[in-house]
Order: sequence, then structure tokens, then C-alpha cells
Amino acid sequence: MSMFSWAFKSNKELSDAEIPALFTLPLAADVFIKSDILNTYSKILTDVAERSHGLSETQEPLLWDSCVQTKTNEGLITLLAEAMTHKRDLFLVYSKSVGVIRKATADEERQIKADYEKTGESPLGVFISFKGYRRTEMLQIYSSFEYCVLASLNKTLNVAKSVQFKISDLRQSVSLADAGIAKEQAKSIAEAMRNGNDVLLDAKDAVTTATPDMSATEKAMQFLAAKKAFILGLPLSYVEGEQTPGIGSTGEADMRAVERGLRQYFVSIIQPVFKVVFGVECEFKSQDFRQMTTALETLKAFELTSDDYLSKESKRNVTARVFDLDPEKEKKALETEQKEKANANVSQETVLNGAQVTALVEIVEKVSLGLIPRESAVEMVSAAFQVPPAQAQKILGKAGLSFKPQVSPPTATNNSAAPGQPGTTAPAGQGTRQAAV
Repeated sequence: MSMFSWAFKSNKELSDAEIPALFTLPLAADVFIKSDILNTYSKILTDVAERSHGLSETQEPLLWDSCVQTKTNEGLITLLAEAMTHKRDLFLVYSKSVGVIRKATADEERQIKADYEKTGESPLGVFISFKGYRRTEMLQIYSSFEYCVLASLNKTLNVAKSVQFKISDLRQSVSLADAGIAKEQAKSIAEAMRNGNDVLLDAKDAVTTATPDMSATEKAMQFLAAKKAFILGLPLSYVEGEQTPGIGSTGEADMRAVERGLRQYFVSIIQPVFKVVFGVECEFKSQDFRQMTTALETLKAFELTSDDYLSKESKRNVTARVFDLDPEKEKKALETEQKEKANANVSQETVLNGAQVTALVEIVEKVSLGLIPRESAVEMVSAAFQVPPAQAQKILGKAGLSFKPQVSPPTATNNSAAPGQPGTTAPAGQGTRQAAV
């Protein structure tokens, strides 16, 4: 009996054809699958949240986990990813006063669920459900296959670490009684090799190491990554976490594919959740820097394009979509800005220069002295300075409210007349000359 037969037979729990499992993966299959899917969802939701704009500075920290051990150290992203991974309902309570978002208690869950059944909303919290999220089921299948591939790779690589002593005709030349001698020789050879010493072997003996064949593993991992990318709706480079290789490739196709893939998660998960939890309308902002260049080129082209070929309304709609804006909202914003600009121009036109201010002051003075009726002054100010009559009334203030026409200036009398007798009237425009004494 050979040494190896003796070694196998010594294990009473195993048959002649069985050996203990070598280098098992130190992680259970269900734990690996859940962790793999959870990390995938967390990465996707994190990237979507970073492209979402609309939250305040006090709301953004609630999205992320905290290393401080409290009852609410899990952020909203993790809570959503866990619910998606386990395909379960999620009841959230957001305390705006203290800035905390947390899972609802059992009593709160029942109350929130009852409120949603009656009115479709609850003042206590938010009801989110991923029970019908079919994408998770497919990811579980491919993650289980990935676990098998990694378990095989783990075993292959660990076996490759060992040195194999291939002794020629070992079973025929070594009996059970001499098994101890063979073991000692093997240990001596291993120790010598560890120390870098030369060893003595038979011509037909060999010392080798296992060379792992990675081609099958790589093909399997590539296949599984491609299937995951298809299920998630994202490019393969995103799932694998690899940059697009090659100097000649800009990676624009992958970047745009990532934008399209993440947008679906924004529309279906992030946007409605942010709306019901925080009460805000968020917008998805692209990080494609080349989109801005394309948009600017579009504006330049429209400036050179005649309105006979493309209407202004069509130009505005195309421009809004190129800049990732809502055409209707942009149209209303432009109309508001035009009105404000027109009002600003009118206000600027009504600003008076120095000469106009002087003329206006003279009008007010004449109205105050009773030289001009107030009604006439209002018409003069309105026509001359292009202001509404109501504003002209305000400019005049209380001047001329009790208008009394002023009589002609009194004529001068002849001082040489005798006392008690009326003097002679001087001609108009001339003063009286006092007689010399």
C-alpha cells in the first residue's frame, strides 16, 4: 500500500474516492450574493444622487452613512439599497426639526400603511415598496454564478501556492512500512528549497507548482458582467469598473450610456423618493462636459439660421433640450425676464437729467405761487416727462390744491400828491420818480 493510500484510509469519515474540500471560499454564498447586490445598488444610487440637484445643505448629509454609532447612522441611499436588495417594504420617518431620517417603528409602520390605504399618503412618514422589483431576482442568479467562479478561482490559486514533489514510481517503490522515510525525505527537500539550497532528486523525479489556467475564469467573469450590465441597463465598463482603454478612444459612448442608464434610476427611484421625503423637486444634471460644447455650437448655428427656415419657437425648443432644460419652463422664464427688462428700460427712460429736474421744480413753484392751475401743471408734467397722470399728481404733491389766480401787481402812486388825495398812476412798466427835495 502506498503512502497516499495510507493517508486517505486514515480518515474514517471519507471513502476511498473522497478527500476533504480544499480551500473553501471563506464566505457563505447567500452572504456574498446579498453583499454583491447591495454594493451594486449603493454605487448606482450614489452616482445618481451626485447628479441630482435641488436638496438644501441640511438635507444632503441625510443621504450618506455616518460612522458615528447611533440609531440613525444609515443614510437614505443605504436604506433604499437594502430595500431593493431584499425586495421589501420601506417605511421612513423624516424629522425635519432635528434633521433625522430613520426607519419607522412597528407601530408607525402600521399607521403609515393604514394612511396610505385610505388617502395614498401619510403625515407620519413615507411608504416605499420594492417587493415587485424583478431586477433583483436576475441579479441574484448571476451573483450566485459569480460566487461559483470565485470559489473555483480561490481553490486554484491556493493550490498553485503549493510545491508538488513528483517522485517516480512512489507507490511501487515505497511500502506502508517505509512511508515515514518517504515523508522525512520530502520534508528535507522542502526545507532545503526554502533555504535556497540544492537538492538531490532522481532523474525521473520532479518538483513543480500548479499553473492556474485563468482563461476559463476570465471568460466566465466577462460573461456574467455582460449579463449584469444588461439587467442594470448600464454599460459594461461601469459594471466592471474599468476605464475605456486606448488613446484613440475617448470613452464618449460609455459616458453617454452611463448618463442614460443612471437617468432611469433617477426618474423611477431618486426623484419620487426625494419628493415624498423632502418635498422638493430635483433635477438630473448631466456631467457630460461635451454636451455643453454641443449646445453652444447649436446656439451659434441658430444665430446664423434665418427664421424663414426654422421658427424662433423651434429654435428655443431645440436649444432647451440640448441644454437639458424643460422647454415650457424655459419659455416662461424668458417671458418673465423680457417683462422685467422692459420695465427696467421704462424706469431708466423716466430718470430725469439736471435740466429736466430744474424745469420740473419751476413748474411746482409756479403752481405753489398760484401762477399755473394744478390741472394744467399735471398735463404739462405728464406730457413733457412721459409719466402717467397719477405719478404727475404725486410729483406736485399738495401744491396748487387751493388755487387762487394772482392779480396784476399794484401800480405805483405819485408821492407828490397832497395828503388825502389819490396820486397819479404811473404808466405801465415805469416806476415813479421821486421829486427832489
